[in-house]
This record gives sequence, C-alpha cells and structure tokens, in this order.
Amino acid sequence: MSDLLASVLAIVQHEVDAFWCFVGLMEGSVFVTSPKDDVMDRQLTYFRELLRMLVARFYAHVLLQDDAMDMLFCHRWLLLSFKREFFNEEVLKMWEACWSHYQTEYFHIFLCVAMVQEYGSVVVEQNMSADDMLQFFTDLSMKMDGTKVLRTARQLLLKFRQLPGIPCSLRGLLSGPGIWDSAPLPEIQCSCHNTCVYLHGESKGQSLESISEKELSAEKKGRAKLVCDNGKASSHLQDHHQIHEAPHDVTTCQSFSQITVVEFADDNNDKDHNNVLMERNNKDICSDAEFANKDQQEQQSAKDEKQKANDS
Repeated sequence: MSDLLASVLAIVQHEVDAFWCFVGLMEGSVFVTSPKDDVMDRQLTYFRELLRMLVARFYAHVLLQDDAMDMLFCHRWLLLSFKREFFNEEVLKMWEACWSHYQTEYFHIFLCVAMVQEYGSVVVEQNMSADDMLQFFTDLSMKMDGTKVLRTARQLLLKFRQLPGIPCSLRGLLSGPGIWDSAPLPEIQCSCHNTCVYLHGESKGQSLESISEKELSAEKKGRAKLVCDNGKASSHLQDHHQIHEAPHDVTTCQSFSQITVVEFADDNNDKDHNNVLMERNNKDICSDAEFANKDQQEQQSAKDEKQKANDS
C-alpha cells in the first residue's frame, strides 16, 4: 500500500492529514482491494465480460490461450490502482475520475479495458501466450499515455450505456444511487434459469418470483428492464477452454446472437403485452472461438503468401 500512500503524501504534506486521507482512500474506494477479497473476483468477471463485448478480437485471442483467462496482466492494475503504470499526475486524474462515480462505481474497469484496446492489438498480431502477455503489459509500465487511456475509457463507458442489452453478470456496473436516472438503462439479458444471483443481489437459487412488489413496480416504471431467457441455461465452453466461473458459481450469460427476450410492459399497457417475445437470430455473428479461428487462419494465409513472395 506504500504505492498508494506515496501519491497521497505528494499532495498532502502533513503526516496526520495524509494518514486520514489514506484511511478514507482504503475504506471509501471500491477499486482498492486485497487479494483475499471476493471483490477482486467480481472485478475480474466484469473485466472479462467487458472485453468480450467491447474488445472482442482481444478476448477471442485470450480465450484460446492456456491459463490466459486468469488475466494476470491486469492484477497489478487493480491492486495498485494503476500507480505503477502511469506517472503520478496521470494517476491522480484517473483516481479523481473513479472517485466521481460518474454513472458507475466501477469506472476503473473501463480504464483497464481502455488500456487493452489502446495497446492490446500487438498481443493479437504476435499471437502471444499468457506469459508473453504478462511480460508485454509489464514492460509498458510508464510508457502508456494516461490522458489517451482516460479519454478512451470515457468513450467506452458511453458505448456501454448505449448498448441495447447487457448480460446479467454486468448488472453491478449500473450501480450508484440516482446516477443512471439521466439516461435509459440497457436491458438486462439473463439466461440463468430464473435463478439469477445478479438480480437485486439475491442468493443462489432464489427465484425471480420472490422479488418484492416494490422492486417489481420500480422495474415496470422503467428504472430497469429485466430480460430473462426461460430456456436452457447457457455456458461459455469452447472445446477444452472454459471461461472461469462467475461469482457464486453461476454461469455467465451467452452472447446476444440467439436469446429470447421477455420485457415488463408499463402499467398502462394491456396485460397481454407483459410477455413480449423477441427472437434474435443474428447469423452474421460468429461465436468467440470461431472468430478467433478465422482470425488465425487469415494470419496464417497472409504469412504463407508472404513466404511465397519471398521464395519467388
């Protein structure tokens, strides 16, 4: 924690004031955690899901690498709040952006995704393994443009807000009292067999029917839309590559290529409209594994053509 305290001492010279500022930093910041906290697992789950949605090419590459889904390269980013990745002035700007809780309490996750989007293309192009990825991002320490990363993170947050739907595993990103009232909420798309632990924080196995009347009324009024697939629960299994389980051992939602949507209608609408079924069959969207395989085939074809050109 000396890394975090160093930044506080650089601004607050008085030791007593610096101590209490540090206490406030540790107690009041959701992105300051320890290796034993389940908060870390939750943040990594958010990070993986956001990569899948916003940086699909990088995610598809990671999916096919052994042990890469541990995301070891980003552990230091989260544990030390980017202190060793950027210069002190840039770090303080990032901290203030996170402390503002602008439309989410997990803006630091969007910063991590922005770092991958800005600098992760080399990882895919060079087909790096998990160990190579760790070394690559470690070597980028103090070489990344913090202002550019911060700008990209804000753009990603805006893009996330404008998505038509998000998986239930990312529901926690819509956090904070009143901060999402200024814009429409993305629909929460769920395929957890009506036992979703991400909905209002229920414990595992609790049915959606147990939602209180007050919470259900809030849902109907448009504060949030629940989209639930009553069909077979999906899982992220790609051959022998399996995505790590989400918190509470609940399988995360599948991509939005094929999902049945159920919306709550407004109180003024007829009851027959309460269950609106919409089948999304997007045949143009490949699965993550297929996308990665095609990408590797294209890279191999390009190498073969280049080799033939050199031989001739």
